[in-house]
Amino acid sequence: MPLTHKHAPLKLACLSLAFLATSCATTEPTPPRAAATITAPLTLTYTKGQLISLIIIDAKDGEAATAARDNYYATAFPMAMSFGLKRDAGLTIAMTMVGKFKPEALGIFSWPSLAASDELSAQSGWPAIKATRPDGWDELAIFTAPITQDMSLTFDPAKAYTIAVAYINSDNPADYDRYMAGIEPSLNELGGRFMYRMINPVSEFHRSPQDGNVQVTLVEWDSADLIPKFTSTAGYKANADYFGTGVTGFEFHQIVPAQ
Repeated sequence: MPLTHKHAPLKLACLSLAFLATSCATTEPTPPRAAATITAPLTLTYTKGQLISLIIIDAKDGEAATAARDNYYATAFPMAMSFGLKRDAGLTIAMTMVGKFKPEALGIFSWPSLAASDELSAQSGWPAIKATRPDGWDELAIFTAPITQDMSLTFDPAKAYTIAVAYINSDNPADYDRYMAGIEPSLNELGGRFMYRMINPVSEFHRSPQDGNVQVTLVEWDSADLIPKFTSTAGYKANADYFGTGVTGFEFHQIVPAQ
């Protein structure tokens, strides 16, 4: 969720991957969570025209919530799978480095086409099933976008991974793109790379609806200890101002592919 009001530039001491700034209460890292990690590389392959959904998950506690989730799994997934929905991967959110929203997991799902997703939405029973999500989850943040060219995503247990969710400031809509272009050379030199950038996806939230564009970015790092070093790079320092003016909210999580 955004950490400031819409259109308000973010203080760089509290954001822009500056999760080392422990003076900001909203950016204190959560403790790492245990995860049953994968033991061999996992490669997901997509073709142009498919849809990909990144779903950030925060389950609600209690028996009633567990029952609601079980009912959702028993109704929503069989219906969606009949139109081609696939669960491609699950990842544990090992640590929240920036953001008040501290979810548990990331799911990667795919559709064969936009038409298949639209067919599900057109089913008479779907709105009622979808409306039960708040009963089982404090949040399901769902980001869906078309695959514009053939691509693959490989998760290697020897590497480290992060997901960033940026809420774009409509007063300065190009600044975040400038920031991302400016930091990429230094990110690569450090040992990181952009795996996938989802730009302006269709976004669904039930706890904290957001206005405006969103960008979701998956990054692969050669090792987890490189992540906090990024804010010391020349590329970051040269482009940090674009971050501050380019977003109204930011979330940053370390993710671990799970079995």
